[in-house]
Amino acid sequence: MTPGTISHIRKNSSVETSIEDKLEQALNALVENLDMDIIDPKELDSIVENSYEAGEHFTNFLRTVGRTIVDRRLSRTVRINRRTLFDPVQFMHHRGLEIEERDERSIMLEEIDTADIALVSMLQDEKAIGGEEHLSRLKKAGHIRLDASVFQTLWENQYLIPEYWQGTPDDPKHIFFDGTILKNEYGRYVISLYWDVDQRWSWTYCRLDIGGWRAEDVSAVIRSAEPLQRIERRRRRSNSPSLLLKCENA
Repeated sequence: MTPGTISHIRKNSSVETSIEDKLEQALNALVENLDMDIIDPKELDSIVENSYEAGEHFTNFLRTVGRTIVDRRLSRTVRINRRTLFDPVQFMHHRGLEIEERDERSIMLEEIDTADIALVSMLQDEKAIGGEEHLSRLKKAGHIRLDASVFQTLWENQYLIPEYWQGTPDDPKHIFFDGTILKNEYGRYVISLYWDVDQRWSWTYCRLDIGGWRAEDVSAVIRSAEPLQRIERRRRRSNSPSLLLKCENA
């Protein structure tokens, strides 16, 4: 395949057609996710003026970026065993605890990329709110609240826990898995994970009607909506159809 624009790629065989189709999809995907606000037109001019050199760099980019993404995703993938339910009595050694409520969307997940997990707080210009209020706001936000089986999988495979979850001495984190609500005769609870003073992971469970949820008390969720920036990019794309690339026969 000789250097040239995408519209000048010849389709000489079914194998090449498959490659060209994938190349078209890849280029369109790249264009669709460009942040046009940070691209300098002068840099684009430089690419046009030095197309051969730019093509060599771009070829190397295409050869390596896909492999890098796959390798990174595999290293971040959390596989959850859904054949058995989380057993609070067996895991927590606290008789009388049982599951009262689960986020059904979470228990449908068998694999999660940790990069897709967000840590969110439901504070709204407050220093603290009650646990039940925090849970109520989470539900209204519509996020998928990750459940106790996700927590248990991370606990048993701590190398999968993102390092930034540790927080810092000035910015500690208690990470709650509100997709499973536990109860006993005394009240309702959620389980949490935190990096303790001994520089290791620990867990606890907190009663929703006692104490307050502060800025460091965050919930592990998968957001229900796309980031606003991505939505804005898609809006711009819908107004600029010329950005999409299309393969054509020469």
